[in-house]
This record gives sequence, C-alpha cells and structure tokens, in this order.
Amino acid sequence: MSNLVISQQGIALSYHDIVRNELFPGSEMLGRDTFHEVVLDVEDGTADVGIMAVENSVHADTAAAQELRQNFEGLEIVGEAILDITHRLWGTLDGKVEEVWSHPVAISQCRKTLRNRLGDILLVERPDTALAIQETADLIESGVTNVAAVGSQLAGESHPALSELDSDVNDYENNETRFIVFQRAGEERAMGALEDADKTTVRLTIPDETDSLLRTMQVLSTYGISYTSLIANAFRYDSRDGKIVVPAEFTHAWHDDRLEKAVAELNKINVDVRNLGTYASGKVLKV
Repeated sequence: MSNLVISQQGIALSYHDIVRNELFPGSEMLGRDTFHEVVLDVEDGTADVGIMAVENSVHADTAAAQELRQNFEGLEIVGEAILDITHRLWGTLDGKVEEVWSHPVAISQCRKTLRNRLGDILLVERPDTALAIQETADLIESGVTNVAAVGSQLAGESHPALSELDSDVNDYENNETRFIVFQRAGEERAMGALEDADKTTVRLTIPDETDSLLRTMQVLSTYGISYTSLIANAFRYDSRDGKIVVPAEFTHAWHDDRLEKAVAELNKINVDVRNLGTYASGKVLKV
C-alpha cells in the first residue's frame, strides 16, 4: 500500500512518529493529542492506519487499554513494533534546571532519576514528548534558561538551541514500549501477511461472577495458551452489563488449533472472545 495516511498520538519526532517512519516511510502523518482521536480517525476513514502505544514495561498505559476495551469497533490490529527507549534530557548549559517538561508517561518513567540528579524540580506534563522539546527550545531561544525537556535523541537534535544535558534519565534499565498498528477491518492489510501471524490480541468479556476469571484462566491453561499480558493492567476492569471486559494478548495466531479449541470452550462458560487482530511479532527498535 502506498501514500498511506497514518494517525498517531504526537507530532513529528515523537516516539509514535519514530515508529511511523520505521514502518511506513514516506507516509503522511496526522498528529493527535489523544488515543481516542487516533481511533476515530481510522474508524471514519480520515486515516488509513493508526499507531497506538498500548503498554510499557514500566508504566501500564491504561488510556490505550480503555480504547481496546470500549472504543475499538470495526478495526483490527495488523502489526506491532517495540521501542527500547532511552529518555534524554534537553535544555541549555547556561542555566540551572528548575522545570522539566514531557509527556506524563515519560515523566513517570524518569521521575526518580530526575529528582535525584536535579533536586526538587517542577515536573510539567505536556501532551507529547516532541512538543515538550519544541516548546523548551522556543523558551530557550527567548532567553529562558531554567526549563528542560525529556524526549528522544532525534527530537532533541532537531533544535539547534538545545544541548543534551543527560544521555539517560530512565528510572529503570529495561524501558520498552509496545506499539500496535491497526486499520479498518476487511481492508487490504497495511503490514504483515496473515500466514506469518504468531500473536493475537483479543477482548475477553467475562461474567462478573465469583471465580469467573479463574475459570477463564484455567481453560487457557488446559489448552496450553500462553499470554504475555492482560493489557494494560489486569486489575482495572470495565464493568459492562454485568460483565468484566479486558483485553489480552496471546502468543498464538487466531487460527492456531489450540486457540480455536480454547475459544470454543470459553464460549461454553459464557466467556465471549473477540478477535481484535492477529499479526506477527514486531521487531525491537532502540532509540
């Protein structure tokens, strides 16, 4: 597919944009403030494809999980990518940092390190890491010297007014974010052949009854179904008409014989399993 329009959360050189450029070079970008806007763009045809960070090894991204639980109708996941992220601190060498700006998830992944190294600073949440870096560069160019931003190497290096103040402000060594790629169901796949699929994301709708979740897990265990996550936080469920609704990621293609049998067995105990997309495991990109 060519001339794709991609909707993503964040502007150019954000982490979402790094994924877009890697997976769909030359595509047109629509930068949005929220995941819900990205989902709507794909649903109504404004965009061909959406990219959404669904979970992180440090921070459970419940906003993305909510979209999968509630607002992911007529769409299917067709791919993924994983970013191994090293957050960097950008500012000016001419002043003392008193404020650090970034996306709230990035702040949550760097909070301890920033305060250990910089003291009692003010952490300011912005809609996007690249936007925070752009705004910081604008302030520094106007003469402000006490503000810095957390974001990627690419975003920081794109602004001549900024210097790299710290090359690694991660709180934890392992900081991987998984991004899903999705499109309208039934259209030509934007990435990955169906026969190469080895993962499936589903939405489980489970009766809100005693031991219902336990019975669901027992069925999965009986058929040898491996799951990497209950996205994004297994203990934050939405109650929908007396049901527990939660997305899960299985390390099996939807057409895997074991998964087909497990789904049939789950249906017998009134557990609905909605296939949100089957796709190939994504490669890890280091930024």
